[in-house]
Amino acid sequence: MTDFDYMHILSREGIHGEEYVVKGYDRFPQNSVLAGQTRINFVDSFNDLEEAQKAYPEATLSHPMIEPVNTYDHLSDEGDY
Repeated sequence: MTDFDYMHILSREGIHGEEYVVKGYDRFPQNSVLAGQTRINFVDSFNDLEEAQKAYPEATLSHPMIEPVNTYDHLSDEGDY
């Protein structure tokens, strides 16, 4: 498994009702157009919070409203030609 700076468990409405998504967070590498920004990685999902916590005890509960957001304003509006 990849090492992350930190991990979160987020609740969301899925196709079959509420589900719990585990995400890992680290940084984009220097060769990326998003270098230095937080990279958000989908790790796993569960139908039950206790299952998610048991599988990923290092992950903490979070809420989508306080999750990191990447910015793209440093990218050109011009297309690659």
